[in-house]
Amino acid sequence: MNSRIERLSHQLTKKPGLYRTAELRKQRISSRDVEQLIEAGVIQRLQRGLYRVGPDNTFSPFASFAEAFKMIPEGIICLHSALAYHDLTTFVPADVYVAVPQGAWHPQFDYPPVRYFTFSSTTYTLGRITINIDGEEIAIYDQEKTICDCLRFRKRLGLDVALEGLKAYLRKPGHDIQKLIDYAVLCRIHSVMNAYLEGLLA
Repeated sequence: MNSRIERLSHQLTKKPGLYRTAELRKQRISSRDVEQLIEAGVIQRLQRGLYRVGPDNTFSPFASFAEAFKMIPEGIICLHSALAYHDLTTFVPADVYVAVPQGAWHPQFDYPPVRYFTFSSTTYTLGRITINIDGEEIAIYDQEKTICDCLRFRKRLGLDVALEGLKAYLRKPGHDIQKLIDYAVLCRIHSVMNAYLEGLLA
């Protein structure tokens, strides 16, 4: 490893995480440097234009969420992926489920595998919160919005995971049924939510 690559390696390992090509260029790291850093094991290429710095064991089980968000900054982690993050399901989808606003362009790439869901202007922003995964600030829906979305998409994704999530949510200390109902009204599934709540809380 030459002195330049050693210096760049030291520079990068001070701040492990995800990097786009443009971010590396801002640090005056050329394409040739990147290839040498990959050979040296300092950088891992996740896909074209997206790189990871740091050993695999330093990243969370939800690292793919941060990787997806890096490629889709306007996206929001949703549905079964959000259920998994909130510990409301035993099912973890192979794809990262991402909400995008209606009419928005969304990129196609190989890694991580992403499944897009289009949301209207009303439901897209509702319940959006920000979390930190491996040093990356990413958007995800809160628990109540996630439950509502899973019920909204039940015919497309299946009812079993949605009900598992609702049951797990109701067992959690501090659950907010009124917030859940308020979201259900805005998502136009008020009657559906009420029916399942009545059955589970009876």
